[in-house]
Amino acid sequence: MAGSEDQPLEELTTDPQRRSATGHSIWLVPDEPDRTQLGSLIHEWAERFNTPSFDPHITLLGELPCNAEEIRQKLARLAQAHAEFRVSFKQIAAEDRYFRSLILPVQPSVELLDLHASAADVFDHQPTEPYQPHLSLLYSHRSAVENLHFIKNLDPLPITELKIVSILLVCTRGEVPAWYPVEEFVLNSL
Repeated sequence: MAGSEDQPLEELTTDPQRRSATGHSIWLVPDEPDRTQLGSLIHEWAERFNTPSFDPHITLLGELPCNAEEIRQKLARLAQAHAEFRVSFKQIAAEDRYFRSLILPVQPSVELLDLHASAADVFDHQPTEPYQPHLSLLYSHRSAVENLHFIKNLDPLPITELKIVSILLVCTRGEVPAWYPVEEFVLNSL
């Protein structure tokens, strides 16, 4: 399967500086008020660095080629089979990757890894890289060195953990401003 006539899908998914995506992505969404607080921070930094804003999330699976209706049916069953859970963050980090310019790496938990494995199985998803759960705070072409200098001067972030309450199906075709939510599926309550 090709990503475009000029660029194979494999190349699209491994280019750390690409600014666009294909297909649909499955995001894990935090509970309020953390969702709003993180969203405000992401928006503030996007404005500061003239980069696109996006909703706070941890990507469970990305760039699924399936159609939205097929994904919806599978996600409804997946959400019913899994309960809400908490995730903890490591220290803020910077990478030389557009979609991971500034991130909060997630401490892998049994619940998160189980949900990821279940989703990968349900969607027959064979990742090109090992799963590295994180919550992005900035998408940009800024270098990791520039971002490390920026975060060195930051006060500690007030959020060190959060509760994941739902799974969001997002159409991630094209560049970030064109992305849109398709449907949200609530995980079972604890």
